Amino acid sequence: MSSAEIVVSGESVLGLELATLAQERGLGVRYLRPGRIAPLLPPGMRVLRDPSEAADAETVVVTSVHPRRSFIAGLQFLETQISPEAAIVVSGFAAGPTSLGAYLRHPGRLFAIGAVPPLERMRGVAVARGLLSHERTYDRVLSLAQDLFGQSYPGPDAPGMTLPRVVVTLVNEAAFAMGEGVAQAPDIDRAMLLGVNYPEGPLAWGDRIGLDEVLGGLLALYDHYGENRYRPAPTLRRLVQAGFTGRWQGRGFYTYAGPASHG
Repeated sequence: MSSAEIVVSGESVLGLELATLAQERGLGVRYLRPGRIAPLLPPGMRVLRDPSEAADAETVVVTSVHPRRSFIAGLQFLETQISPEAAIVVSGFAAGPTSLGAYLRHPGRLFAIGAVPPLERMRGVAVARGLLSHERTYDRVLSLAQDLFGQSYPGPDAPGMTLPRVVVTLVNEAAFAMGEGVAQAPDIDRAMLLGVNYPEGPLAWGDRIGLDEVLGGLLALYDHYGENRYRPAPTLRRLVQAGFTGRWQGRGFYTYAGPASHG
């Protein structure tokens, strides 16, 4: 692949890990406006400062959709800066491709990916298409996802897709348990580690994903389905409001020595 194949955008752990994974797989990758995560990017990764520098990209992966209103405006501007043939892939945490594609001039180029950090544990990933998605472009995005994760398969056209939906609701339930005094964060995570052999407790997992991403996913699910089970836990809301969004910020459900790397 050429160095112009993939452009990753979004100040998120998902974006950081996707760009790192693409570079490790030998794919050409550049990062658009990394912002606060710039110091964590792997050596040698090219950074773009303006969307116009992504004009030759074949695929642009936008990994954070929060807050939704400003994200849509940014997505509409990005579309004017890249080729009409380029695919746009968004995070499946908080958007379905049909609903988001309605804001674009070329909705057939928009897809969603159901990747959840840490990506090194994933052995396959879902890719969702919208009602207007182009078949040829969809096949290209599936092929790219397979290059990154080993396997790719169709995913649902809905906020949260499958894996992100299950993960954010798990983190949310753990946050409710913590806020209601059922147990403290280490005890909740220990119960899941020892009880069902999870590789990581749900609260630590939320910190790794980014609590702002978890909250954004829950709000999208709550808005889309209108069901109380997706109502964000007050403890989760407060942490995000305070800017305590997880490992790479140095504090979330847990306190860390400093902003953590993606590893």
